Amino acid sequence: MSRTAGCGVGADQGQAQPDPAGLLGQLRGAGLGRPELSPGTAAGLHGQLAAELGQLAGGLPAGTSISVTKYRISRLRVCERFATTTGQGSVVTPELVLGLLADRVFAQVLAGYPLGPDPLQTALRAAQADQDQELLRQWEQLDGTGRATVSDQVGRQSRALQAGWPALPAGALPRLQDQVQIPFAGGRVVLNGRMDLVLGDPAGPTGVCLLDVKSGRRRSDDAGDAGWYALLETLRSGVPPARTGSLYLSGCVLDLDTVTGPLLQQAADRVVRAVAVLVRLALGEQPRTNPGPMCRWCPALPGCEPGRDNGYTRAPAGPDGTERYLDETKPNY
Repeated sequence: MSRTAGCGVGADQGQAQPDPAGLLGQLRGAGLGRPELSPGTAAGLHGQLAAELGQLAGGLPAGTSISVTKYRISRLRVCERFATTTGQGSVVTPELVLGLLADRVFAQVLAGYPLGPDPLQTALRAAQADQDQELLRQWEQLDGTGRATVSDQVGRQSRALQAGWPALPAGALPRLQDQVQIPFAGGRVVLNGRMDLVLGDPAGPTGVCLLDVKSGRRRSDDAGDAGWYALLETLRSGVPPARTGSLYLSGCVLDLDTVTGPLLQQAADRVVRAVAVLVRLALGEQPRTNPGPMCRWCPALPGCEPGRDNGYTRAPAGPDGTERYLDETKPNY
């Protein structure tokens, strides 16, 4: 069951919202309840993954390990060549930089610190203090138009978040940017994730709630991301989280799902399929191509005949092309 809560009309203007407690109720599980899962759910999933990933990794050369992340899973479903070349000369877009800054803004608001009259500069100063060179490098690469776009969106999203995000109770136990690593096959396969926000206690009455903070628009793959994080938490703590979902900063909209057995199983199956591809590529097989609109953003396009043969040309830095592509293209699996 999925429930959506928003911060209300007027968030962009920074007005006080009529029902911030509604958001808190969703975080606590109002209307969703605890999942009714078998006590052996976590152990069963771990056993399944240990067996299947161990078998897949058995043929890897000595010393070779595979890192599995939500981004690799999503991009492998789009195009194997895109997944293996992303990051090598990719175009820096305002949307990419906005996503990094959004994490900074959310951390400030969650901690109760004022963002001041210029939330963008506050976020950039936080990045400088943390020596986040990647964010600062990407910010410097944006042209004037790109920076203006990012500044406007950071301002709008900051006002919405400050107006609608509730004060968390003492027992919320918030953990920001919670890093999770789950090794399998003697460390030859490692599931890696960083959860934007984890709330609650696995043994508590309302369980754990996981949030993935989104600065862009909704994508069809967001549910897959939420399932991925639910799987990681289940494997880490041995107890499935109660709720998982996304917080969309544009309008401060919360979209949560109750964690169910089918949701966790689907996430585990996606991991197995992705690892099967990554092992095949690690053994030297050439990545398969699946030409589509995302070709325009792929660093491999100049040397990719299928992409060029389909008439795609390199796109300039622009809006959310990757997100549209993930919604529109037919996955490889």
